[in-house]
Amino acid sequence: MDDLQFRRAILADPKSAVPNSQNAEILAALQEDETRKQFAQDINNLDSKIRQALTIPVPDDLSDKLILRQSLANHQ
Repeated sequence: MDDLQFRRAILADPKSAVPNSQNAEILAALQEDETRKQFAQDINNLDSKIRQALTIPVPDDLSDKLILRQSLANHQ
């Protein structure tokens, strides 16, 4: 697997670079080169940061506030 194919595969599915992955080609490519390991690790870190940024806690009383706001808007 050349570098371009490796990078495309990792960018398409960052989870494919984890040690218990089913993709033998990617795992073999990871063993061949240290820079590939670093690239895969960087992409995995970026992926987890994106997931963390997209996880927004919702306040418990949000639905009540929205219903109240809608009721007040309809009343006016």
